[in-house]
Amino acid sequence: YQMLRKATALAGGADGPTQKFILVSDSTLPLKPLARIREILLRSEASDMCPSPPNEWALSQIGGTRYYVVKHHRWVILSRRHADIFVANWAKLSQYSSFVTNGQYTLEQGDYKWYAPRMGADGFANASDVVHRNDIQVLGRCPEEEVFTTMIFGLFENKMRSRWRSLFATGKCRTYVNWKCADPPEVFTQVTPLLRQLALNTTEDG
Repeated sequence: YQMLRKATALAGGADGPTQKFILVSDSTLPLKPLARIREILLRSEASDMCPSPPNEWALSQIGGTRYYVVKHHRWVILSRRHADIFVANWAKLSQYSSFVTNGQYTLEQGDYKWYAPRMGADGFANASDVVHRNDIQVLGRCPEEEVFTTMIFGLFENKMRSRWRSLFATGKCRTYVNWKCADPPEVFTQVTPLLRQLALNTTEDG
């Protein structure tokens, strides 16, 4: 949150050329020249978030309604509009700043100190209509694997299924990670045939 807040502030106003905010880990390496990556990402205003399969989403039934927290890959690319929505909603709905001592969080894993907004009629998170994240309990979940979809769009409910379907169709998985290995995620120490194939991909989205 803090990095994204500072990045949007340094980028200036939302008016003007297309802006994208890329969140990756310190061990992420580009497979293509940065100029090519920039060219591809600035072709549209869309954000790119890679959702996990529905069987990995946290689920709870509250008051007769089923709420799902849409899990996603932690590496995301946000449009300026979506970055601003995330920053505003996290500042309003997160309580994490109250649990920091000497720069370290004092919470146990799985103790979620934030509220999850429902999706509003406009297809975006309604920060005035929320469910506490602890009421949708899944132990061991990393917040960075669910806060972006939740803070920007809200919780998944079956009545909003068509909206979610269109969101999934718009974004693309821009990062590669292999969780189907003996000790996931796979750590690459050399260029493999698959990485070479991805690097040489020259399709419109590549």
